[in-house]
Amino acid sequence: MLTFASQERSSAKRKELFRHLQVRSDDGHEQPGAPLQLLIDMKVRWSSTFLMLRRALDLRKVKRDADKRRKIMELELTDAEWERVQHLLSLLSYAEKAQHAFSTEQGPTLHTALPALEALHKAWSSRKDSAKYVDFSSGLEAGLTKVNEYYERTATSDAHIMAMCTSFFLC
Repeated sequence: MLTFASQERSSAKRKELFRHLQVRSDDGHEQPGAPLQLLIDMKVRWSSTFLMLRRALDLRKVKRDADKRRKIMELELTDAEWERVQHLLSLLSYAEKAQHAFSTEQGPTLHTALPALEALHKAWSSRKDSAKYVDFSSGLEAGLTKVNEYYERTATSDAHIMAMCTSFFLC
């Protein structure tokens, strides 16, 4: 998917072709809705992979003109690959929920960190050995190791416990 997004963004001509494919129907008429650009994963943003894959899945239904899209068509994912994207999105949605629990503009969130980590650990642990997610088992294992590492760091600090206790008084 990253290769496809990179190719789409590699030139103004490809960007325009991709936009054209979104806004024109097979008979040449404009379709409603603003065209979307593919997103690229960024290592420094937790949810960027989730957002990139979700956008790609949303754009999957874009009508295609095969003559104009020969190069892009070579990069197109198969139905099996799209199914893997959906499975990965399902797994990443738990990390997305955890990230949102950690960050808000409305007040302190430290008290939500442990419950969010526990929910993420539970969700990924229950899927790790599932046949549906076998392609992602090593990634889930690495993710669970990282979640455990974060969780263990809280054992040496009373800050999380104090935050959880004081959050009950603030609510």
